[in-house]
Amino acid sequence: MKALSALLLITCSFSSFAQTKSTPADTLFGIITFGPKADIPDTVKLTNADGSLWYWFSISKGGGGPGDPQFRPFTYDPDYFGLAMIVTSRKGNRYEFIVDEQTGLKKFVALDKREKLAFVPVRQYILGESTIEFNTKDNPPRKTPDGEVIKVDKKYYARPLDFKGDWLKVKLVDVDDGRSLNIEAWFRWRDGYKLLTYFFKD
Repeated sequence: MKALSALLLITCSFSSFAQTKSTPADTLFGIITFGPKADIPDTVKLTNADGSLWYWFSISKGGGGPGDPQFRPFTYDPDYFGLAMIVTSRKGNRYEFIVDEQTGLKKFVALDKREKLAFVPVRQYILGESTIEFNTKDNPPRKTPDGEVIKVDKKYYARPLDFKGDWLKVKLVDVDDGRSLNIEAWFRWRDGYKLLTYFFKD
């Protein structure tokens, strides 16, 4: 039905590492993703805090090294050109991000003028996605933020509309025929730096 753009179930499903209770500032909280010139046949280098190489991977060919570290960002799928690494801090052109969504391990990446990678504010990233899904068992649709749960009989996905704090307003769409269910709902979209969403693109 839809091409997978930003979904890795093993990394996106509710991870087990300790969650921060703080709410990240919107000016910082964002995503490192492929930039406008990501077709450059080059590698992306991920580093430790002291600047030493931790891991590299190829944008065009996939794979990387050295070794097989725990490189499990929010999304990495070279087959569908999908990459999303959640940023937690910034110093100059170096961004600290969560390299392993299962353990919370953080590493660094530098952005350069060749625009292989780009920083995108997380709200902009979500509104740019065509389709969003949630774990509705733990995070059901609601009439208002933290309000009454909406019961929906049909299978559906969501189109993003607007934000209100930790809540995202969406419209619900029938999975089978792609028609609107004429229902608008609210879902919790983040828990600290952890995103509670799955993404697709048409």
